[in-house]
Amino acid sequence: MGVEKIVRYSAPGSPREGVRAVTTNTM
Repeated sequence: MGVEKIVRYSAPGSPREGVRAVTTNTM
């Protein structure tokens, strides 16, 4: 589920925002 949320944020948002979401989800 976490990965699906990251992909959605990366698509509509910028590539940098998607990476930040991944770091926050991992932590």
